[in-house]
Amino acid sequence: MLRDRRILYATAFLRALATGMMGVLLGIYLARMAFTPSQIGLVISSGLAGATLGGCPRLCWTPDAVSGDFHPALRWSGHENYL
Repeated sequence: MLRDRRILYATAFLRALATGMMGVLLGIYLARMAFTPSQIGLVISSGLAGATLGGCPRLCWTPDAVSGDFHPALRWSGHENYL
């Protein structure tokens, strides 16, 4: 169990590191391509928002593998039959 948790934390750390590094590298690349700071911010923000929203269906609308229940946020919405 402890080994699984360490693997999970390591992969989460690497994913966060890769996401942050992509933002930095993309910013440098776009600056060299003569994009304005506003345009660079828009591109990077859109990419981060897309990555976040891409994970929402998996988190919210699929049952948990262990408990078989859905994400608690769906229950907090006030709907008794949340799906």
